[in-house]
Amino acid sequence: MTTIRNLLTGAVLGLAALSAFAAPSAAERLDAFLTKTQEGAGTFEQRVVTKEGEEAAPAARGSFQFKRPGQFLWRYEEPYRQLIVSNGETLWFYDEDLAQVTKNTLSGALPTSPASILFGTGRLDSAEWTISESPAAEGLDWVTAKPREAGVFERVEIGFRGEGDAPVRMRLVDGFGQVTTLDFLSFEGKSVPASVFEWTPPEGVDVLDMGTP
Repeated sequence: MTTIRNLLTGAVLGLAALSAFAAPSAAERLDAFLTKTQEGAGTFEQRVVTKEGEEAAPAARGSFQFKRPGQFLWRYEEPYRQLIVSNGETLWFYDEDLAQVTKNTLSGALPTSPASILFGTGRLDSAEWTISESPAAEGLDWVTAKPREAGVFERVEIGFRGEGDAPVRMRLVDGFGQVTTLDFLSFEGKSVPASVFEWTPPEGVDVLDMGTP
């Protein structure tokens, strides 16, 4: 009897140890990334497909830098050149090919871009989003965020690989079923000067002010 009791006790302790060292869930890793990773930089590739799976736009590549709360620079470098930059208060969208700039408050523009969601002010507010775990797929652990009110996106899916603490893939699904997929090709948590996010429109471009004070 003593031997059986010892075996059962050992099994319980073993399970407790495994539980203590279990890898955090995708939702926990997303929360940690949003709250603890304060600044960094990397590169990405973007693809957009229709609900039917057809390519809606050419694949795009670019780079990003961010510094919380709310400072980020998201640059499309090919096949077209566009820039989304925020200093934490004002958000600028610059289409270099069209020589056009849109200016908005950061709060008024959220969440209209992947950069705003991942590199904005921090934790996704539970009053605005519902967060749930999704089945593992494509070799990644997934978490799904759905806005509580209708907006630009129907849902946002964020994938983590292994025990990594930074997202490696992001999917944004709009109300028409169009899917924007972002693969983060590189990411480095490093210091980024605040001056990077202070941006002034070039001379000669049209500026559309969407209500910035």
